Amino acid sequence: MNRILIEQNPWWEDKNAITQDKDIHNYMNANVRFSLPAFTPKKGVHIIRGPRQVGKTTLAKNLIMEKLSTGKPEGVFYFSAESGYPIDDAIREYLDFSESGNRCMIIDEATEDAKWATKIKYLVDAGKISDKDLLIITGSSSIDLKQGGERLPGRFVEGNEQIFYPYSFRDCSHCTEKQTGILDFDIASAKKLYVGETLRKAFITYVRNGGLPPVWNIDRELSRERYARWVEGLMARHGKSQRYAKEIIARLGEKTTFDFLGISNETSIKSHHTVESYLSFFEAGLLGKLIYNYSLSSNSPDMKKEKKFIFLDPFFTEALSSRMEESKIIEDIVGSHLLRICDNLHFYRDKKGEVDFLCEISGELMPVEVKWQNNINASDAVHLKKFKRGFLVTKDTLAVFGNVVAVPAFVFLAIIGQTMVKRRVL
Repeated sequence: MNRILIEQNPWWEDKNAITQDKDIHNYMNANVRFSLPAFTPKKGVHIIRGPRQVGKTTLAKNLIMEKLSTGKPEGVFYFSAESGYPIDDAIREYLDFSESGNRCMIIDEATEDAKWATKIKYLVDAGKISDKDLLIITGSSSIDLKQGGERLPGRFVEGNEQIFYPYSFRDCSHCTEKQTGILDFDIASAKKLYVGETLRKAFITYVRNGGLPPVWNIDRELSRERYARWVEGLMARHGKSQRYAKEIIARLGEKTTFDFLGISNETSIKSHHTVESYLSFFEAGLLGKLIYNYSLSSNSPDMKKEKKFIFLDPFFTEALSSRMEESKIIEDIVGSHLLRICDNLHFYRDKKGEVDFLCEISGELMPVEVKWQNNINASDAVHLKKFKRGFLVTKDTLAVFGNVVAVPAFVFLAIIGQTMVKRRVL
């Protein structure tokens, strides 16, 4: 067997070797340690996609620890495609080495091998990987992972795609109050969380750090440089200009809504189609999400009108050398959290005003307006009252204005926050 595979699976020789694994050691000894998302798959092909450094490898190694505690060491296989060794050769060597059925195979950073999906699909179609086996595929290049996942056999992977977002504020603040969605939002829990300074202080830190564990645990500038290099490498791989990307991101930080033509007119980018392609690239790479104005008359988003773009983590824009106003950062944080719990996320604008977010969830439209200001009164909720009910996310005001609940961002996000969800809107 290839030396690389033996080195990456030391538990074949010593079952306790996983406890000395670099990723496990760093996680267990981190100054700030976040709870890993619940992930206990039994069989089939599972895809985990998400931004670099969010914790996908640590999640995979933790699953290995669990499998080793109950099964044979030879039944667990880990392979990082960053080694440069071909994925199909690695899997074939392991399959020849192991007993068939009930095996756990983890292919980490699969997109480092450009043909990963074709190779794995062949092994599945050929029956080399059975429906009793568990195969987990992770990747930071979410564009390649998304496209490759769509080529895998539906009977194996359908419903098994997870998005590992930057950690939510709830997870970063270690909030233990009851978690709910926005349809069953618990005002009693909100009142409990509103008291005291602990959660307020935690939110200030979250606005600065975001939800990537390394930003909390190592030198900030080093984290920024590492992430910038990864994003720049991803852009180079897909033929994108760093200068264009930075120009677009700078404009997005200044605008509430925009259109592609407007951004092209304000930058050195000549074509609005180019602007659109870059935003699609950011979206597919899980750096952000493009959302559209919702039409109440057609009950659907209007793709032709102005758009919004929300970054999934405040650290992303910093890594790309862009600055945003605090109110825009807060709005994006709220939008990123809503994206994880909604079926679809939009915004709403008519001649009378705008609602920052319109959450489509379980057949209901729930408006959420972000007002990052010190003084809040009933007039700030006027545009929400045309809906059945809604939320006004504030800086530090907890109140009820008719059918609208005004709730501080640090309370709202602590109650609704989720980190890893099944693939839906991205």
